[in-house]
Amino acid sequence: ALLVNPPAPQTADLLCGTGIDAVDRLGKAADTVEYRTVWTAVLGYDFEIDVPYYALVNADKEHKVGWIGREECKPGHVPDGESILVVQASPDWSIERYDRSPEQNVADLARHAAAIIGDQRLADPDWADHQGWRYALPDEDVQDEAVRAAARDGGYVTGDWGAGDARLHAAVRNGLEPPLVPTEQPGGAPWRH
Repeated sequence: ALLVNPPAPQTADLLCGTGIDAVDRLGKAADTVEYRTVWTAVLGYDFEIDVPYYALVNADKEHKVGWIGREECKPGHVPDGESILVVQASPDWSIERYDRSPEQNVADLARHAAAIIGDQRLADPDWADHQGWRYALPDEDVQDEAVRAAARDGGYVTGDWGAGDARLHAAVRNGLEPPLVPTEQPGGAPWRH
């Protein structure tokens, strides 16, 4: 059996051309799943941010920043007297700037965070980190029949692109729900753990 978990486009690269009809079909189906790209900056400050909320969300999807989260609002995540912002760019901003300099992207997102929160000190973090996800959030899930056909031949899919919802809990549920969980090998022999 084969169990795969990368984003759909990367899974498609692995599966297409295997010579196993159901697995090849699954690869072709995976190749059709569209994704949103997301670029994120993590910004650290040696001072506390005094605002009455733990996060801001771009509800109308019209801004360059998708959301801002305050890690210091989570017990034990940040030392006293410090702040950490997780600033996630919108998909459009992320696509446009994905291959640009990480330093410039971090600086731009820090300036956006400062403007959104209304505290210009936030434009100059004491430290920063970043991560880009070219395949962050699937816009749709894979064709169900392709998944089921591959499972009948011992190929199993986990992940949010097979779950119908681009969230971690959906990906976990997708990996745990039959018929996608391989409880026995093709032919009926149980898996040894």
